[in-house]
Amino acid sequence: MSLEKLLTVDDLAEILGRSAGTIKNQHSKTPAKLPPVCRIPGAGRLLWRREDVERWLLQHVVQLHEFVLRPEKRKPGRPRKSEARARIVTLESQHA
Repeated sequence: MSLEKLLTVDDLAEILGRSAGTIKNQHSKTPAKLPPVCRIPGAGRLLWRREDVERWLLQHVVQLHEFVLRPEKRKPGRPRKSEARARIVTLESQHA
């Protein structure tokens, strides 16, 4: 373990692109959405180890192929004749 300087709320906010207030709120309401905090006995400050933050960030990297492509949402109501014909042509070409 390296003895690097511990990160403060402001440091973590800068790394994550959030405000210090947001970090404090998330820590009190949903701490699972932040990297694990380093607890020092007798200190009331929120501190993080750089290596814990880096590990946490690596675990939350989302690859492009993990995004699910959603089909276009249909408009409510009856489709136009041109849309219905295009859909039929598409379905026929898929089954051919």
